[in-house]
Amino acid sequence: MCFAAAVDTTPMLFLAPFVAAFLALAPSTETPQPLAWADLVDQPEHWPITAQLVKELRYRSGVVLAPGTVLHLVEVRAANALTMAPAGQLVTVEPSDCDLVDAANAYAATLTPEQRAMTYESVARDVTLWPMTVTTYAPIDSADGHFPIGAEFQLVRSNGRRLSVVGAKAAFTLEATRCDFLPRARELAALPESRRPGRLPALLAGAAVDLQGKTVELPLVKYYVFYGCASTCMRSSTYTPTFVERYKRTLAKRNDVVVLTLTDNFAVRDAIKYARDTGMTWPIVPLDRRRQELNDYHVALTPGMAVVDRFGRLLSTNAPGFRDLDRANAVLDKLELLLAKDDATAK
Repeated sequence: MCFAAAVDTTPMLFLAPFVAAFLALAPSTETPQPLAWADLVDQPEHWPITAQLVKELRYRSGVVLAPGTVLHLVEVRAANALTMAPAGQLVTVEPSDCDLVDAANAYAATLTPEQRAMTYESVARDVTLWPMTVTTYAPIDSADGHFPIGAEFQLVRSNGRRLSVVGAKAAFTLEATRCDFLPRARELAALPESRRPGRLPALLAGAAVDLQGKTVELPLVKYYVFYGCASTCMRSSTYTPTFVERYKRTLAKRNDVVVLTLTDNFAVRDAIKYARDTGMTWPIVPLDRRRQELNDYHVALTPGMAVVDRFGRLLSTNAPGFRDLDRANAVLDKLELLLAKDDATAK
């Protein structure tokens, strides 16, 4: 994947809602230490969302940028900064060319001490701060095609400064500084966890099929149950009827739980036939659609049972698997206790 020298000159209006949201935040009660240019070198957590040119710049390539041109940062070095202009040009600016330091200090003043302390690595460790989507600051060229500035992708995983993202026809790794990942995470940090949106629908986007083999999108709910099985597994054949009956009795009518099968059948038609034959009415994630991230919830020795919350945090599992089928029931017992507690709280 690389950055393209795009000619798209669409104004970067997609940033307006995020800038407005940050300006609306209450000022910090703790005045941040003023930032200097040196504080921005290799420290993207200190960068503002955008900077602006303060004078006209002309480049040998023929590019002319007027004062007030909005720039996104790609790299801040000791003597200059590499930036992305609105039309997708990579341009180098010197400290006297732009308001980078002033913009960084103005942005820092809108953040709480906790928000200022957030780093790409700290956000990677807290999935409740992962936004469901990110918007790119630069045109992207990848094996899946060309994507202009402002392209939106669903976030699958954060590994610090590297993100796994998916789109309608794309799945690749994106540098976190090339999108609004950290600004969106800081917005979420201003909310209590109970008000932060989940991310399982993004993780499951395009992965599940119904019993007709058609792709289905999953709703955002509080709990997700992943059932690992295969039509060729005798232990699955023993346990599946028990699970189906329990599902009908305790889960089928709930709107806060989604159940999915992580099938180990190589052919989706076999998985669908097995579901129909055994009464499993919920969606299936075929083996060839199971992203690496979903393997976190796959129990190697079927039948497997895992319950996760809307953020993807593992709440209960019978891993490593089949040795004691009662452990699969114990996972469902824990889920039912959680549901009973939720129901009691709601009354």
